[in-house]
Amino acid sequence: MRTTPRWEYLESQIQGKRNYYGRFSLSTLKRGQGTTIGFLIRRILLAEVLGPSVTYVKFEKLNRFKTDDLHEFSTIPGIQESIHEIIMNLQQIVFRTKTKGLYEAKIMKIESIGKVTAKHIVTQNNDISVVDPDQYLFTLTELGTVMMRFEVTSNRGYYTSESWPIINPERNGFGISIGTFPIENVNFSIVEHGDQESLFLEISTNGSLTPKEALLEASKHVINLFNPFTLELLDADMNLYQAEVDQQLGGFQSERNRFDTTFGIAKYIGLEQLDLSPRIYNCLIRHNVKTAWDLLNKATATNLQKMDGITERDIVAIQTVRYNLSIGLALQNFRVEFNSGEETGSKEKPPSDPEDDKKPPSDPE
Repeated sequence: MRTTPRWEYLESQIQGKRNYYGRFSLSTLKRGQGTTIGFLIRRILLAEVLGPSVTYVKFEKLNRFKTDDLHEFSTIPGIQESIHEIIMNLQQIVFRTKTKGLYEAKIMKIESIGKVTAKHIVTQNNDISVVDPDQYLFTLTELGTVMMRFEVTSNRGYYTSESWPIINPERNGFGISIGTFPIENVNFSIVEHGDQESLFLEISTNGSLTPKEALLEASKHVINLFNPFTLELLDADMNLYQAEVDQQLGGFQSERNRFDTTFGIAKYIGLEQLDLSPRIYNCLIRHNVKTAWDLLNKATATNLQKMDGITERDIVAIQTVRYNLSIGLALQNFRVEFNSGEETGSKEKPPSDPEDDKKPPSDPE
């Protein structure tokens, strides 16, 4: 008997502060499935997984240099690197965040000679941290004061500095164009055994997330890719069912009234009687969807996408409940008609005449 394929975490190594390695296996698969899944997961990991990076930097104080005159290739007295070199070093800083979003970080006053590294970065809260505190930024060659503010955003791939939001845009700030690739390498191999096979996957990350977290993110992306198709198919099933009902009605008003009466029962069925999660139930109630009738008429895929708090996975669950509810009401109406037809068709035998009982039996001859 073939079992459901399962991921297994085979190996985990931290080969450096910015080098995490993980090895996974997926088995048991039918022949050919491993290659399909391997290419898909690899593509998603390398192109779709988000990673935090610096997207904007503002130099607030640089020794005695007037920040009003800054440009990308300015050289600062007392600092070994130019503005361009500092920005290039900031691009390499690896951050780890608990949630995806926009964060602020700072480099406070530094009044000493020597190297300035990522450990001098002060983050806004505990939701963001530096992966490697020893990453190099610049060197102070004389005593002075340096203050910088920058923003960290979770993003993917290459982008331009104009394509990301900036908190309180000011002069003397530089938007950073950079390619963010938290996944450094992905390899997969296939091992065949009979008519089945196993997929082995190797993932290396830069430390902004672990290989296991990266695989989880990639799996979510794969699911989201197919959600629109699922919603479209569910809507198509609903439309097909409605078309069949309309065809059966054939334009007869009596049949139409019977249909309305059947589904009118849904007005008296509360959402709490349906197979909905508490969160989905509360979201629908907030949007004035309180009965099964409201669910059938208001909770279309288009309307659900406009409701706050409803995710694509929730839409799939709601559409499934709508479909099952429609079928259930139609079957219930069929049972009522079938049972009533049996009662109508069964005719009782008329009672015998009492006078017939008094008649003597007829002579067989």
